[in-house]
Amino acid sequence: MKHNVTISLLLILAFCTPTIHAEESPGAPETNGEFTAKMPIKLSRTMVAYCVVAMPELKDNLEQELSSFDEKFEEAIKPAMERLASDPGFSAPVTPETREQFEQINERMLAEVKKADPNVYCPGILKRMHNATVEELRSSVDAALAQYQSTSK
Repeated sequence: MKHNVTISLLLILAFCTPTIHAEESPGAPETNGEFTAKMPIKLSRTMVAYCVVAMPELKDNLEQELSSFDEKFEEAIKPAMERLASDPGFSAPVTPETREQFEQINERMLAEVKKADPNVYCPGILKRMHNATVEELRSSVDAALAQYQSTSK
């Protein structure tokens, strides 16, 4: 059940946001919280990498917007990560099963993106990253985390 809750939160965050930036703690095992925070950026980097190949003329803009968005999302998620630092489920080490589920989700999402017209999808992700605000991102994160907390009880 805990794995399903974690995966549900990961999916919510993945669909609410194109990217996120989180730092790893060298030598420390990655926690559910850290892994959750990194999932959207891992998914987004896969999608941006696809767009760079599909539309190389957007490469510089995609990389620039991704970097800018990472900064906005890092600022947006910081309060939530601090609030959840003491949550046992969020601070537990991430399991290999959760990592495998993420890889499957990543592969399925990429397969779906490849079905879309890159001339529509790639400029769309670029626009979403550009237009995102810290406040909107914080609201999305807070809503996703509220759902995580209500389902993990």
